[in-house]
Amino acid sequence: MGEAILTPAEAARLSYAHENTVALVLADLSDNPGDGAYGDATDVLSALMSDGGENILLGVLYDPVAVVMVAQARGGTSLELSLGGHSVPEYGGAPPVVTAQVRALSDGNFICDGPMWNGVVHSFGAAAILQVSDVIALKLFKHFRTAYAPYAARIALVDGGGLASPRSGA
Repeated sequence: MGEAILTPAEAARLSYAHENTVALVLADLSDNPGDGAYGDATDVLSALMSDGGENILLGVLYDPVAVVMVAQARGGTSLELSLGGHSVPEYGGAPPVVTAQVRALSDGNFICDGPMWNGVVHSFGAAAILQVSDVIALKLFKHFRTAYAPYAARIALVDGGGLASPRSGA
């Protein structure tokens, strides 16, 4: 039997109960662009916002419209926007309307410094770090365990209903 795959609601409950000072990593395997998904599914984000714990970091949510909107704002500015979920909302969730604080803006260029692709230059294109309630939005790609395992108390797989869901077609 393989590793358990949580629903977004189960992931939120796990997050809420997680009291460890070491990170809990929730990996939404259903929204991985490397598997053909869009990277903008929001069901996990919505569950975390309504029922999750505190100090949550959500990695990489694809939303170029939101990036343009926040790029026009200054750091520290709060604005209301529909975040993610624009590509195919019936897979992975519709865009929740959130009030987000702009934490940082970036050109999206970075140099990998983990065990995978160490020293390789990548770019996500224009990017923003937003804080929505206690959730900070920066999605996981393949090989995430190699990068996050040294820092995590636990890694849990989540099926957020995105296009790469293991349950699609079931």
